[in-house]
Amino acid sequence: NVRLTSLVGARAARGLFPDLCFPLAVTVSSLCKPAVSRHGIVEVDSDNVVTSFLEKPKPSETASRLACPCFYIFTPKALEFLSSFLEEMKDSPLADRDAPGKFLPYLSERMKVAVSHVSGRFDVGNLETYKSCDQYFLSRQPSAT
Repeated sequence: NVRLTSLVGARAARGLFPDLCFPLAVTVSSLCKPAVSRHGIVEVDSDNVVTSFLEKPKPSETASRLACPCFYIFTPKALEFLSSFLEEMKDSPLADRDAPGKFLPYLSERMKVAVSHVSGRFDVGNLETYKSCDQYFLSRQPSAT
């Protein structure tokens, strides 16, 4: 459950992003140690600003247990970097330039990227997990009578 107004307000109140113009936010959720190597991991400082992104690291490669699901809030200021990212990556394989997760490390080297902690998440990275999530939400719909 992510409340965008809370995310923006909390960052602005702490002076991290003046005038509510935070550049970007990503959601993170906590993982157990064995799951780290199956997810993109975010390392943050004491202000919850990203210090690095790690793609499926071994648990021994980071103390962080913060997974970064694909839910990003890009502001116009952050999107100003998208053209330069795509230009720099134009000769790279499609998988390296056609994924929002590749843009995040690039952006975090150029501006502050904040995180917002969420209590739960659904990983729909393949057909099996998509079907599982679909069943979960279908089972919670009110029955038609």
